[in-house]
Amino acid sequence: FGTFRDDFPDPRFRFNIAFIERTEPFPLHGHEYDELAVVLDGHATHRTDFGDYPLQPGEVFLISPGVRHGLADIHNLRLCLMMFD
Repeated sequence: FGTFRDDFPDPRFRFNIAFIERTEPFPLHGHEYDELAVVLDGHATHRTDFGDYPLQPGEVFLISPGVRHGLADIHNLRLCLMMFD
């Protein structure tokens, strides 16, 4: 739980946009900031403590601070992540 090293390149400005590609599962984790995600391509299962949700291109979702989430069943997933306080 917390901020990953590259989440905020400038610790004085807690906003970042990242484009990521995933081909492998990503374990459940959480952080202290909001994260807005847009699925650009591919498919996956978004896992949370509240349940699992299928992801496909065009999906948009918000992850609130403290909510554990991860990814499974990934097939060439591309995301745009906006991380902010």
